[in-house]
Amino acid sequence: MHIVENQRLNIAWVNWISFGTLLLFIFMFINAVSAKTPVIAGVLGVCIMMMIAIIWLTAKTTLKTEYTDEGITYLFFPFVRSPKSILLPDVKKMYLKTISPIGEFGGYGLRLKGDVTGYIVSPETLYVELKSGKTLAFSVSNKEEIQAYIDNISLTSVKKYK
Repeated sequence: MHIVENQRLNIAWVNWISFGTLLLFIFMFINAVSAKTPVIAGVLGVCIMMMIAIIWLTAKTTLKTEYTDEGITYLFFPFVRSPKSILLPDVKKMYLKTISPIGEFGGYGLRLKGDVTGYIVSPETLYVELKSGKTLAFSVSNKEEIQAYIDNISLTSVKKYK
């Protein structure tokens, strides 16, 4: 079995707030320049640059996961730039769970909560518990397809939970 998922961090309310804040900073910057207050204009210029960076980061955040009979390979640009792999013999158990990203992990993106590392861009999540004690959580876009992947794993070392 071979499944490839590509997901983007696309949260409408974050985009609206970011663009609204950027427009507000630009308006205030123009007023500060016309009022000849260079210090305030400089601070607002930095704020504008930071908002542009946040918007770029939100737009470019991409989770790519590949599920094969050997294991799972993932890339979470721009935080994890080179692909990382999890081999199935290293997996203790795998299960799907619908979460509230803000409630469960405190937000979206690369999230750390206790011994769980989350790559969160949507509520549908695959939890992968490793034999080392570490747990990884990956957002999934096609819950049914990933459940079929879990069900079809033929290794006895992996416990399958629905």
